[in-house]
Amino acid sequence: MGAEKVAAFHESWMAMSRQTFAAQQQFALWWMQTWWKVALGGWMNPPTLQHLSTSAQQRVLASMLDVTHRGITPVRRRAVANARRLNRSAR
Repeated sequence: MGAEKVAAFHESWMAMSRQTFAAQQQFALWWMQTWWKVALGGWMNPPTLQHLSTSAQQRVLASMLDVTHRGITPVRRRAVANARRLNRSAR
């Protein structure tokens, strides 16, 4: 049972690291797209700093929730499988 927990947490950390990397890449892409929009013609009507800050905050919060969800999924999957297995053997 201990090895199973270690394997579940290993899967969890790997899933979280992959999602964190993807979120970082998405945020960098969004930031560069925003910069290019302003640099290539948005200077006449630039977005306000408040709008950029709010948008960035929303993206970071959404990515944090995605990372958490990806990390919990393997642990939950193993816990549900164990509960089902133990429930069958108790009958």
